[in-house]
Amino acid sequence: MLHTLGGLRHLGEVRQPKLLLMLCFLALEGRTPRRTLAQLFWPASPRPLSNLSVALSTLRAGLPHVVDADADCVRAHLETDVHALYSALEAGDQASAAALYCGPFLLGVEGRDMGAELEEWVLAKREAIAERYRGALLTWAEDRAIGAPGVARTAPSALPAGPAPGPGVPRTAATTTPAALLAEAAFRVPGAPPADADALRRIYRLLAGAPHPAAAEAWEEAAEQGPEFRPDDPAESGPTRRPGDDARA
Repeated sequence: MLHTLGGLRHLGEVRQPKLLLMLCFLALEGRTPRRTLAQLFWPASPRPLSNLSVALSTLRAGLPHVVDADADCVRAHLETDVHALYSALEAGDQASAAALYCGPFLLGVEGRDMGAELEEWVLAKREAIAERYRGALLTWAEDRAIGAPGVARTAPSALPAGPAPGPGVPRTAATTTPAALLAEAAFRVPGAPPADADALRRIYRLLAGAPHPAAAEAWEEAAEQGPEFRPDDPAESGPTRRPGDDARA
């Protein structure tokens, strides 16, 4: 399995970052035209198809039977930790998902002789994977908060834990409930873009209900997005009065 979460790791005899990145691309995107692949990975080369041929020969030597190429297209027969993460999310396996998501997708690969189009693919894929993980964490947190029947139970020690409360904030039993831990983990997923208003609303409800010290941080982040934050009813529209507004009126 190719490891990509938290950074790109060596696979067998293949250690060159560009070749590993190409394997990752093919494993996630599927069958790709030769010309597209060559231009994506060697955008400044006068002979990108020749560069691709050399790269494929190196991959075949280091990883026999992994890469399949014909005159037109290339594909890879390879599983990645992203595939394993998606399987864990679909199965509701919280402990496995937390272990697999050990950091942002392809952390640190940017700028390694990489063209703009390939870098855009990396960043977009990184955010999409992190968003999917965040969505699962939020769903699990909400299920735990209401005690939904049939929800897989995981010991708190196996859950992704956030940082300890700041100075002067005691860590109470409520602070370490599974729902609160999952909500904070969703709030702080490494590699994720800023949470949208709906996600922040859900996160805030879960944290404030614990209560958890990160609730105030979630509120402040929501306020930076523009419209007044409405934690109680996402279906309603219009401004909301914050705590203390009456005193300032």
